[in-house]
Amino acid sequence: MFNLLLKFQAFISKKKGKIWQLFRATDFESLMYPCFTFCRILGIFPYKINASTIKSCKLYYILSTIIFCTFCVDEILSIYDVNISKNIAFRSVPRILQLNCFHIFGGFIVAGTFILSGPRMRLLQTILNLSLRLPPETYKNISKLIHAKDIFGFFFLITQALIYFPNMQDSVFRLIVVQYIILLVFQMDMLYMNCVCVLKACFKQINDNLMNLRRFVAHREPYFFREIYQKHLFLLMELKALEKQHLTISSTVQMLTTIFSLQLLCTIILTFIQITFYLYFYLIRIQRGDSVNQGGNLESQVYYKTFITGITYYIIKTIMLVWACETSKHQAMEIGVTVRNMFNSISNKEIKYELQLFSLQLMHRKNIFSAKGFIVDATLLTAVINDKMWKRWQLFHATDFESLMYPSFTFCYILGIFPYKINSSVFETSTPRYIFSTIVICVCIVSLLYSLYILYIFDIFGSGYYQIIPKILTYSCFNILSGFIAIVTYILSGPRMRLLQTIKEISSKLPPESYQKLSKLIHIKDLLGSFFLIIIQLSLYFNTSIHIIIFDYNMIINQIFILYATQMIFHMDMLYMNCVCILKACFKRINDNLGNIREHTMDDKAHHLGQKQRSLFLLIELKALEKQYLMISNIVQMLNMVFSLQLLATIIMTFTQITFMLYFYVLHWQMNISIFHIDNYICRIVLTISTIYYFIKMVLMVWACETGKDQALQIGTTVHDVLNSVDDNEIKWELRLFSLQIMHRDNTFSAKSLTMDATLLTALQLFSLQILHRDNTFSAKSLIMDATLLTAIVGSVSTYLLILIQFLKMKYYCDDEIARNVTQIIH
Repeated sequence: MFNLLLKFQAFISKKKGKIWQLFRATDFESLMYPCFTFCRILGIFPYKINASTIKSCKLYYILSTIIFCTFCVDEILSIYDVNISKNIAFRSVPRILQLNCFHIFGGFIVAGTFILSGPRMRLLQTILNLSLRLPPETYKNISKLIHAKDIFGFFFLITQALIYFPNMQDSVFRLIVVQYIILLVFQMDMLYMNCVCVLKACFKQINDNLMNLRRFVAHREPYFFREIYQKHLFLLMELKALEKQHLTISSTVQMLTTIFSLQLLCTIILTFIQITFYLYFYLIRIQRGDSVNQGGNLESQVYYKTFITGITYYIIKTIMLVWACETSKHQAMEIGVTVRNMFNSISNKEIKYELQLFSLQLMHRKNIFSAKGFIVDATLLTAVINDKMWKRWQLFHATDFESLMYPSFTFCYILGIFPYKINSSVFETSTPRYIFSTIVICVCIVSLLYSLYILYIFDIFGSGYYQIIPKILTYSCFNILSGFIAIVTYILSGPRMRLLQTIKEISSKLPPESYQKLSKLIHIKDLLGSFFLIIIQLSLYFNTSIHIIIFDYNMIINQIFILYATQMIFHMDMLYMNCVCILKACFKRINDNLGNIREHTMDDKAHHLGQKQRSLFLLIELKALEKQYLMISNIVQMLNMVFSLQLLATIIMTFTQITFMLYFYVLHWQMNISIFHIDNYICRIVLTISTIYYFIKMVLMVWACETGKDQALQIGTTVHDVLNSVDDNEIKWELRLFSLQIMHRDNTFSAKSLTMDATLLTALQLFSLQILHRDNTFSAKSLIMDATLLTAIVGSVSTYLLILIQFLKMKYYCDDEIARNVTQIIH
């Protein structure tokens, strides 16, 4: 009896050691044992493994159901505590938003994990079957990473909870729910990463087998026909087996992506939300000047103490997920390179045909790990500067349209106004980016309506922050015009995509030197302008009164909207200017080609070349230039139509903002009245810099349009010079047709009859001088606008509206002046 007991214990020990061989796994079960154990503790692994077969276990499934139902009850109670019962000690609007996001996305992940337990079991069974072909050395190498991260990560989260949670002033049920969500999300992410690592090992095995076959092919050729036949037959059999294995692994990748896509998407969103709120709370505490152990309640202190560990945990977890998916994708892509190398080193037609089929299969099976449109690779983690990106963004050394516009396109994409992607030099609508753009415009409209509500309902009747009516008008004009530009930008995204595609096609004929010259201006203004606006807006925000920053969330929302609107308007204006500069370069190329034709004509006269050859060459060149000029002229008209409303609103906003800025500056200079809650010195700097910014932006846009128009006009002069230097009647007739075409194509950059040229800038300068001279400002006859009627209307209305407001609001200054004069007369 005693011997039987010893044998049973030895059998159990042997079996357990085989299942869990720490850092020395030999099969799929021993590799995944720590992860499966922790998942079973959390109730998300209702399976059992018998003889390499994963089956549902009724007992584990009942336990999983009980845990899920308990979680649902606690989750509802937690959301009730956060939003209704007000039982949270550290209660603020950002904290409530963070908790709601955490519980909503966390609850969605838990529910999705429970619902997809059946498909996940079939996925694990498929991966287990595929991994049976892997050698034990591969499992041993993978287990060092997988066991370390699973065990260390799980106990790290448990230790952190045991240290900090006892000091949290919150209910036990909510703390348990929070910790359960954190552990479950971690284990599901690690399970996904483990599956990706196993599939990467399978791809590597296929690649290694192909390399071995290539070495076998490169070996000396056999001398006998029978040996040759056997060798080729062996290669065909191996290739077909590898094709079938690759197809099975690719199908498993698609199954993995389908099952984990929703969970991964929620994990990515939750990660970025948590990191954002961690940084926000930490910066607010630094701004207030509090140390870690000072101020706030106990939960606040604990929350700030976990800042470093929380940020580090989320960043490391994201990096590990991205690393696993990125390396697996590259491992799958290496198979194609190996197949191509093997194809080049063999001469048998049957094997070549089989390799071609394998290569075709590789092209149609894109083994990319994604989550509902979000590709989990290095681009998700950061904009890694690799070879492909360096080709797209050659800073100050652009060689094509894409590298020239890359900074502008990147900023527009971040702002949600570039819902396109470029595939093989073709602009296409991207569904994820279009959804992101729709979300951004909806949030923008909601923020705009809320800002206007706060401006007119809340602040006028008691807030005191917008007490000065000119300031209310300033913010009103800015918000309304910004919202109009945002809506127009979103609506015209389709025509703008077609416009960019047309400009890209016409600019493909430009030499790289033209792109390099343009990139020095375009890249500098796009990058410096964007960062300049961010710095100025943040400086103004953090120099505002400290009580407004911390407690006035209305101002925070308004400042965020202003920052977004300023960036959006700036980059749309710069996108327009970039297009104008490219079209100007196209006009210049036509003009240079005409100049070369003229020089060629003069050289032919000097050397007495054949008349027919010269005439035929010139006719072909002239017709090509006519066609190119017609296309560019059509693009100019398309550009005016697409950007006209946005430009019109931008010009009105520019005149309005300059008017109010100069008015505020005069008010502060003469009466020492500051309309901002900042220091007087900073107020003068802000007003000066804002006015200079609007002037410089308008000068740049007018300069681009004016030089572009002049460059187009120079083509007519060059055509007449060529006409005077040629004798052939056919060429003269073609040049007359070209001249007639130029006369009928008015390449003027305008916005709804408002011409963007030097007259507009002159009007702006005259208008600014009139505002600075107070005597002329009060006169209706002095407001002279020689550009357009619209400019005159905007200037007149703005000036006299401000005059009336000044008389209404500054009545007590007039009363004080009258009293002082009466006193002097009496004395």
